[in-house]
Amino acid sequence: MKKLFASIAALVFAATVTTASAQAIFNGSNEHMRFGIQLGMNVSSFGHDPYGWLAGWNVGATALYNSEDFIPNSYLRGSVLYSRKGASASEDIFDISKGYKAHDAIYHLHYLEVPVRFGYAYEMNDDLCLMVETGPYFAFRRGASFRAECTNRDVPGVEDNRISGRMHKYYDDLRRFDVGWGVHVGAIYMEKYQITVGYDWGLCDAVTKKKNYFSGTGKNLNLSINLAVYFD
Repeated sequence: MKKLFASIAALVFAATVTTASAQAIFNGSNEHMRFGIQLGMNVSSFGHDPYGWLAGWNVGATALYNSEDFIPNSYLRGSVLYSRKGASASEDIFDISKGYKAHDAIYHLHYLEVPVRFGYAYEMNDDLCLMVETGPYFAFRRGASFRAECTNRDVPGVEDNRISGRMHKYYDDLRRFDVGWGVHVGAIYMEKYQITVGYDWGLCDAVTKKKNYFSGTGKNLNLSINLAVYFD
């Protein structure tokens, strides 16, 4: 009897999930595409010592495609974002050749980023829809900058100096292309306002050791909180 009740409960749950739709996104109409803008906060790192987490941001355009005709309750979401990632370091040796030791260093990497995600939507009511999505991102580095207190380790008595600038000199140690995978969860309200929280794992070394300018290699790891607004 318990097995029978369990089977019936499983069937009811499956039927509920199957009949639920993404109407809170597309309002049950023939509309298949929605466009909007996105603004978010990044918290990123290179994923190992001596690098810590650093706050950044992302901004750009996003679009939702209703793919329910192919897979029930599903959608695709793609974006084109300008995203600032990077890392911090309490201490780092960023130029072995000159023996510079950096204190309280901040490294910013700027990317043109294109995430493409497959999502599942579950309608809670006519206004609110829960969402979970996963998929790859592709990123192209557009620039980099740094700021640090710096001492030349090989010159005793040299005082710390605050340095900052664009990292042209160190570009050989910064990969131009990054690709990774992300998992995001969130909700959309009244078909228009979407909030998501997610985590992205870089699969390529954003920082390499071609010329030993940095203390080690590192992949982009990024936690983000994003708000998107879609147009009618």
